[in-house]
This record gives sequence, C-alpha cells and structure tokens, in this order.
Amino acid sequence: MSEIDEILSQLRKWKEQKGSGKGSSFTKETYNIVSNRGATYAARAIRENPLLLSRYTKINRTVAVVSDGSNVKGFGKLGHKAVLPLLEGKAAALSEFGGVDAVPIVLPYMEEYDFVSQIEMLSHSFGAVLLYGTEMARTSAVEQLYKIEAPVPVLHSEKDAETITILAALINAHLVNKKSMHTSRFAVLGMGIEGIGIAQLLLHHGVGDIVLVDRDGILSPLRSDMTPEKAFLAERTNRERRTGGVLEAVVGADVLVSTVSSYIPYEEYVRMMAQQPVVCITGCLPKDVSIEQLETVGASVVMQGEIGEQNCIHEDVVLPSLLRGVMEHNLKHVDNTLKIRIARALADAVVKPTQSKVIPTVFDKRSRSRVVHACS
Repeated sequence: MSEIDEILSQLRKWKEQKGSGKGSSFTKETYNIVSNRGATYAARAIRENPLLLSRYTKINRTVAVVSDGSNVKGFGKLGHKAVLPLLEGKAAALSEFGGVDAVPIVLPYMEEYDFVSQIEMLSHSFGAVLLYGTEMARTSAVEQLYKIEAPVPVLHSEKDAETITILAALINAHLVNKKSMHTSRFAVLGMGIEGIGIAQLLLHHGVGDIVLVDRDGILSPLRSDMTPEKAFLAERTNRERRTGGVLEAVVGADVLVSTVSSYIPYEEYVRMMAQQPVVCITGCLPKDVSIEQLETVGASVVMQGEIGEQNCIHEDVVLPSLLRGVMEHNLKHVDNTLKIRIARALADAVVKPTQSKVIPTVFDKRSRSRVVHACS
C-alpha cells in the first residue's frame, strides 16, 4: 500500500468514528491525516472521481435539519429565530438515537421559489435534508422538485416519520382488539401536512374506509372549496359520502386519529364510536383527558405523542433510524411502499402487543436496527 493509500485509509477510519476529533484524541498525527495531507489527498481523489465523496467524507452520515419556523407543531408560526432551540433538540436526538451528525439550519421566511432554491443548494453538503416546522405549501413544492431530481433524500419530520410511527402502532393496536385494518373505518381529524400524510399512507396500506375532516367539515366530492390535494383524497375516501363535521365522521368509527390542537370532547366521541375503538392523538393529551379515562369509556388502545408516556407515537421513535437507513442504503426517495415496510418492521419489534404497549419507545435499541435494515 502506498503512502497516499495508507493516509486515505486512516482518514476513512477517522471519519467513521463517532465523536472523533474531540479532546485529546485529536493528536498531531490525527491532525495531519484529517486537516492536512489526508484532506489534500481526499480532495484530489474526489476531483478525479466524484463517487468517492461518501468514501472520504462524512456526507452519508450528515443531515441538515432545516426550518423557517412558518408552521411548527404546537406553536403555529413561530419564526426562524425562535425555532432554533427546537432544531438543536432535534439534532441532539438524531445524533444520540441514530448516530448521525445533524446540523440545525434556520432560514428566514422567503418566497416559496427562493425557499426551494435554498434547500437545493444545501443538499450538496449533506447526505439528507430534514424539513421541520415548515408550511405545507413550501414542503409540497420541495417534494415536487425532488420527484424530478433528488440528489439526496428530503424528508419531513411529521409527514414522513410520524406517519410511520402511527401506522406501526395502529398495526399492533388491531392485533390487540382483534380487528382488521382492511375492514376498519378511520376518522382523521385535521388536514394539515400531518393529517394528509396519514391519510395517504392509510390508503396505500389498504384500510376499510377513511373519513377526513378539515376545518370546514368532512372532505367530500360534493365540496368545491378544497385544494387539489384534498380533492384527490375526497374522491378516494368517505365511501358512505358522509357530510357534516367531526361528530358525523366519528360516529361508528373504529379508529380516531386526531392531529388537531383545538378542543375535542374525546370521552364523548369514544362513546359514539364502534366497539373497542382505537384513539390516536398525535400531540400531547389535553390536560383534562387521561389514557385511563378514555379506556374507561371503552377505548381498547390509546396512543399519544408525549415522550415518556405509554404508546408514544412521537416521530423520534423512528426518525433517527430512518435517516440513518436511507443514507446507508443510498435511497433518494421515501415513498409509501417503503414507509409501510418500515412500519411493519417497527411493529414487529413489539413481541407481544398489549393495550399499554403497541409501539417501541425512543430508547429501544432493537427497533433501531430493524428500521435501518428495512430501508435496504
């Protein structure tokens, strides 16, 4: 092995070490490899063969966590400065649970076209881009661009990660109450980016029926005030052609998925649902509602989004491993078929689902390897 090959080999090993370059481990010899001769040799090699980029850099383990704070879950329009602590927290979780280097990046609010251009430019320095707390319209614009040409995968924390966690939990919840998802009727409240993502994934998975509700009522082909995305879903859901609002959607439903933060009388609605219903609240439970209360009035399984509580469907259950997996396996897109495969792998990590255990926790190491493998 030549001197150049030896130094490049050492550089590659250093790049693969988690937490390298900190403290006393960064010796004079390490410096020579990483910042001096090794970096020079790597730059020359990549110039000759750009495919060596992932071999001699950490790009395939580095994620940009991007937000303009335009639509943050639980806050609404927060702003690009106030969203930074949330991005730093997300980056820490990705590092701890996924072993990836995540860099928080805030962008000031700008025109949709300019936002898309910024994401495209950032993609050259990272192995993946994670959108967090951005308006649905600009998220969709980025998605449309990357359907045509995707240098790296671009994911949205709620639409891509949380929907997978929810589907995995729903799969196991149906094992608990001995029902079939293919015959169950779902009521999904809230047609923001999260609700639409859930609806699309449930349709792809194949469920009995879905009734979708936005702020103006049940989605139906009879309505003329819907966006093209909602109109598309309306044609493929609500087989009974129900009209009205939340109440009409919930009556007789087997599953209630709520993505809304406004007041919902959950106890009252559970009593109106089918026998042994499943309740999935994507945020934290309202202060006046508890899992025990909902179970008392008939819910067979209750899921919620607060980490540390039972049946937590928070995005971080799957997101760190999902990002690790798509980068390790050089995936450019995360479509609904892949999401379903990952959800099944995540569901299988729970050996024997029970009323209080239908989804692994964020601290479950075994589920992480299953998710990464499911990306292959």
